[in-house]
Amino acid sequence: MKKFLLFTFITTLFSLSAFSQVYTNAESAEYDAINGRWLVSNGSNIIADDGQGNVSLFGNGSSNSGMEIIGNYLFALQNKDIKVYDLNVDEEVAVITVETAGFLNGLASDSTSLYATDFSQKRVYKIDVSDLENPDISIIVPNTEDTPNGIVYDEINNRVVWVSWSMNAPIRAIDLETNEVSILAETELSNYDGIDNNANGDFYVSTWNPTQITKFDNNFENPEIITVPFVLEMPADLGYSKELDTMAIPMFDTVAFVGFEPIILDTMMMDTMMMDTMMMDTIDTFIPF
Repeated sequence: MKKFLLFTFITTLFSLSAFSQVYTNAESAEYDAINGRWLVSNGSNIIADDGQGNVSLFGNGSSNSGMEIIGNYLFALQNKDIKVYDLNVDEEVAVITVETAGFLNGLASDSTSLYATDFSQKRVYKIDVSDLENPDISIIVPNTEDTPNGIVYDEINNRVVWVSWSMNAPIRAIDLETNEVSILAETELSNYDGIDNNANGDFYVSTWNPTQITKFDNNFENPEIITVPFVLEMPADLGYSKELDTMAIPMFDTVAFVGFEPIILDTMMMDTMMMDTMMMDTIDTFIPF
């Protein structure tokens, strides 16, 4: 049976935070609903971005890869370390070191635990952070086969789903009740970077080969290419805000915010061509997948 991809145009507003003097290594984005801002890992620092062109430093925080928020805490990866920041004061309150890790890359969470991919050791870790002073660290996937990158928690199916930085990489998951690892989708996509999901249980993934954002339903069927009105360059670890129904796409020297509902965003950088593109209806063009 042939599979097909549907090209879908985003028909709502978007904003670009194009501050080359600020963003030098924008890798991962996480929405802080407590303070109404996006937090973006940027290598030697973390940037607070309101999605409308206003940015500032997040305290003295730093992170070079994935980030997640649980309650009032931001968890940010830095090589083997998971740095913990209090969102109420923007200060570091703890550091969790995963001694056996190589390079922690992607980060996901449920209400009590973090799930981290180890890019170099090809593992998935579970870190129970319900007690920050005594975190419980375990390896739940000792061999991911491909090089794991972005990861997300799927509450609907109680599983963790990850994508890999590999050629023709399948999308895999681990069932958190049985610890069974399965392949959810075989694809011809390569060099996956990020993955996140919306409130409906749909998944969005970013790839570098080809450079695109692809949407899957909860069964990882019916993939759609999301066509955005700007040039995608090295889309990294996606962040999806369920509160705003908005996706952040870090691209190293810039971050794009794409709204899937009519929300107020900065449109100062949109020209007439972009406006015309955004107002196009979904087109019925299909390509083999």
